[in-house]
Amino acid sequence: MRTPLNAEKGDAEFVEAYARRFAAASPLGRLVEPADIAHAVAFLLSARAGAITGETLHVTAGTHLAPHIP
Repeated sequence: MRTPLNAEKGDAEFVEAYARRFAAASPLGRLVEPADIAHAVAFLLSARAGAITGETLHVTAGTHLAPHIP
């Protein structure tokens, strides 16, 4: 996900190239957006998630399934 903190990690061209590699590795072909995180949080706070306990929810657009991203 693009964040102000990520933008500070290197020059803008390097950060953007790294973001493109992550997006390309994602089965969805894109980066996670803040709304994706918000939707997951809203679900977990809802009654529909009442039986979910002690789980890790990966909101990664599938990049956690991709091979190592250089």
